[in-house]
Amino acid sequence: MYNFLTAGCNDTTGDIVFALDASGSIDEHNFVRVVQFVASVVHSLTIRSSESPDGFQVALVSFSDGVDIRFYLDTYTDKELMLAAINIPYMRGRTNLVQTLRYLPSLSL
Repeated sequence: MYNFLTAGCNDTTGDIVFALDASGSIDEHNFVRVVQFVASVVHSLTIRSSESPDGFQVALVSFSDGVDIRFYLDTYTDKELMLAAINIPYMRGRTNLVQTLRYLPSLSL
């Protein structure tokens, strides 16, 4: 597994929002690859918690015809629970990126 933090990034804190296209614009095989990529990134991170206040917060959104906010930046402080929540279904449908971009600012609430 590729470790993104040891590959040159020295930041140990931040907010990361993943917006996954789950529409028919990509096939299911490639969607699964994207989900696996997100999981590998999260696996490499220290997740912000009371024990690790300098860690990362992560949010996840998927979109097709509509937007599905899977979790907010402050939803998970446990990496294993977050990794389980990343395993999301492929939805098909149209690619509604505009609506997704309008939702992104609300993820920090």
